[in-house]
Amino acid sequence: MNRVFPTLLLFFVFSILHTHGQVSEILIKDAKTGLGVAYAHLIVNPEPNKQVQVYLTNDKGLATLSFADSLNIQISVVGYQSITRTIRPQKYQEIEIHPSNFNVKEVVVTGQLEPQPVDQSIYKIKIIDSKEIESKAAVNIPDLIATDLKFRTFSDGILGSSLSIQGLSGNNVKILVDGVPVIGREGGNVDLSQLNLYNVDHIEVVEGPFSVLYGNNSLAGAINIITKENKYTRFKSQINAYYESVGRYNADGLISFRKKNSSYTFSGGRNFTQERDLDPNLRSTLWKPKEQYLADASYTYAKGKTKLKLTTSLLRELMIDKGTPRPPYGEIARDVYLTTWRQIHSINYEYRLRDDHLLSFLSSFSNYSRINEDFLKDLTTLDMRSVELDTTLSDNWVFRGEWRNFGKDKIFNYHLGYDINLESGKGEKISDGSRFINDYALFWSAQFNQLHWIQIQPGLRYSFNTQFRTPLVPSINFKISPNAWWDVRLSYVRGFRSPTIKELFLDFQDTNHNLFGNPDLEPEFGHNYNLSFNLNTEKWHKLHYSNFKIDFFYNSMWNKIELGAINPEELHYSYVNIARYGTMGGFAQFDYRFHPYLNFSVGYGNTSYLTSTDGESLNYDSIQSSSDVTASLAWSILSWNSDVSLFYKYNGQLPRFSIDENNQMVFDFLKPFHTLDISFNSSFFQNRLKTSVGVRNVLNNYIVEQTGSGGAAHVAGAGMPISMGRTLFVKLSYHFNRY
Repeated sequence: MNRVFPTLLLFFVFSILHTHGQVSEILIKDAKTGLGVAYAHLIVNPEPNKQVQVYLTNDKGLATLSFADSLNIQISVVGYQSITRTIRPQKYQEIEIHPSNFNVKEVVVTGQLEPQPVDQSIYKIKIIDSKEIESKAAVNIPDLIATDLKFRTFSDGILGSSLSIQGLSGNNVKILVDGVPVIGREGGNVDLSQLNLYNVDHIEVVEGPFSVLYGNNSLAGAINIITKENKYTRFKSQINAYYESVGRYNADGLISFRKKNSSYTFSGGRNFTQERDLDPNLRSTLWKPKEQYLADASYTYAKGKTKLKLTTSLLRELMIDKGTPRPPYGEIARDVYLTTWRQIHSINYEYRLRDDHLLSFLSSFSNYSRINEDFLKDLTTLDMRSVELDTTLSDNWVFRGEWRNFGKDKIFNYHLGYDINLESGKGEKISDGSRFINDYALFWSAQFNQLHWIQIQPGLRYSFNTQFRTPLVPSINFKISPNAWWDVRLSYVRGFRSPTIKELFLDFQDTNHNLFGNPDLEPEFGHNYNLSFNLNTEKWHKLHYSNFKIDFFYNSMWNKIELGAINPEELHYSYVNIARYGTMGGFAQFDYRFHPYLNFSVGYGNTSYLTSTDGESLNYDSIQSSSDVTASLAWSILSWNSDVSLFYKYNGQLPRFSIDENNQMVFDFLKPFHTLDISFNSSFFQNRLKTSVGVRNVLNNYIVEQTGSGGAAHVAGAGMPISMGRTLFVKLSYHFNRY
C-alpha cells in the first residue's frame, strides 16, 4: 500500500501535465550575435483552417508557451527572415533566426508567378519596407523617396509632386495600389503627395519597363504600394500624429479585427498644410494651403484554397489658390478653390487549384474629379461670390484575370492572362464634352529553369486600342545566379504608350498654367535594355555584411510626348511628339552593415539625355547628363531601443527639355543642390509607442535656380520651387494588439 500511493500520485501529476500541457520557455535569438530578439511574433498553427495563436517575446527575447503535443510555429520580426519550426514540449529551448540584410529575403508579389524573396525574382525590384518608412518618419511618397538614388522628385504648387525613373517621368511610370492603377494625372503626373503611407505595409518598385504585364504607363517602371493586411491579430488599433514646423498637421488612425476566416480593417485621417512663401507678405504664395481627408476600408476572407479581398479608398483634397489683390484699390482678389475627389473600389479573388496552380481575378472601378471654382473675394468685408465653375471627371474600369503555373522544381512555368482598361473623361474643358479610350489585351510569359543557376523568361502582349493601332509588345528577361553571393539580370522590352485623354483633348488653365490638348498626337514606342549586377557577402561574414549593386539602362524612343510652346510669351503650351528621344546611364551603390548596430550606404548615378526633332537618329553630339550622389547612415542604440539616421543626396545639374514654337528642341538647366535629412526614432512600452523627431531639408533649399534658353509650363521667376524650406518634425505613433 505504501508503494501504491506514490505511484498513483505520480501518475495523477503526469496526467495533469499531459492534459494541460508542458510549460515551455522559448528563447528567440539572433543567429549572428547570440542576443535575444525582442518583440518577435510566434504564430502557432499558421496553416489555413486552424485556430491561430500569437505570442510575443519580451525585451530579452523570451516567450512562454504551454502545450502538450508538437506544434508548428512561424517566427517573424522586422529585419529578420521569417521561419517555420516544429517544436516539442520541453522546459527550455532556443531557436535561432537570421537577419535579413539589405531586404534580400523580403517577399515580393508584383509581377511574380508566386510570392517569393526579392533576390529570387527575375525582375530587378527594390523594396521600401516598413522599417525604412518609420526611420524617415515619412507621411507620403515624396517624403520617402526624396533622397533615393534612382528617383528624381519634382514639386509644383498646383499640380503637386512627381518623379522620374531612368530619366522618364509622367505617364511612363505606372503607379499602383495593391495592383490597381491610380488615376487622376495632372500634367501627366499622379500627385504623389496624395498617396499617404498610414496604412502601407511596404512598397515594391520595379526598376525598368513592365510593358508586357501592365501595358501603358510602365516603360520607366512600376511602383506598387502594398497596404497592410491583418492575417493573425484578433484586434489591432493604431493612432498617428504628425507635426512639421512649416505648418503641417496630420492625424490618422487604423482599427482592424479578425473573426475566424474574415478580417475587417478601417483607417482614415486628415492632413493639413498651411500656405508658405519666401515673402510672408504675399497673398498669392508658391505653396498653397491644402487639406486632405482620407478613408480606407477592406474586407478579407481566406479559407483553404480561396481568398477574397474587397477594398475601398477615398480621398478628398481642397487647395486654395489665392489671387493677388486687383488694382486700383486692391480690395478685390480672385481666388480659386480646387477640390479633388478620388475613389478606388476593387475586388480581388484568388483560387489555388493545386499547390502549383493559381487562378486570380481583379475588378476595379476608379473615379477622379477635379472641381475648379473661382470666387471674387472682397478683402475688406470677406464676402465671396462664385463667378466660374468647372468640373473634369475621369473614370477607369479594370478587369484582369491571370492563370499561373509555378513550381521551384519545374523546368517550365508560365503566366497568362487578360487585361481590360476602360477609360473615359468628361468636362467642360474636354473637347466634345466627353471622350473614351478602351484597351483590351492578352499577355503571356513563361519561365524556363533548365539549369538551376539560370532563368529565362520571354513574354508577349497583344492589345487592341479603340483610338490607335497597337503593336505586339515582346520582352525577354535573364537571371544568372551561379551561387548565393552574386547574380546578373539582363532584360529587353519593347515599350508602347498611347496618348491619354487629357493629352489629346483636355485644356487646363489657371493662374500659373496654360496647357492645351493635341488630338493629332501619335503613340510613343521604343526599346529598353537593362543590365544589373549584384554581389552580396552575407554568407561570408558573421557580423559584417556588404552589398554592391551596379545597373545600366538604355531607352530609345520614338514620338516621345512632351510639352511644346505655342506662345512662350503668354506661357501657352501643348503636347507634341519628339521624333526621337533617349536616355541612358547607370547606378552604382555600396551598402555596408555591422550587425546589429550600423548601416551605411553610398551611391552614384548618371543619367544622359539624347534628343532629335527632325530625324530618325539620336543626336549624340548634344547629349546632356546629370549626376547624383547619395549617402545614408543609421546607428542603432540597442539599450535605448532607438536609432539615429542621416540621409544625404547631391542632385546634379538637371537638363529639362521642351519644344519651342518653331518645333526646335530647347532646354533649361536646374542648378545642382544638396539635401540632408536627420531623424531620431525611439520605441517605448514594448514597442507600442514609437516616436520620431528630426529635421527635413537641413540645408534649407527652397527654390533652385533655373538657367537656359527654354521654358517650362510653370516656374517661379528664374527658378523652380522644390521644398518649403528647413523644417522640424515630430511624429508619435501608438498601437495596441490583442492576439
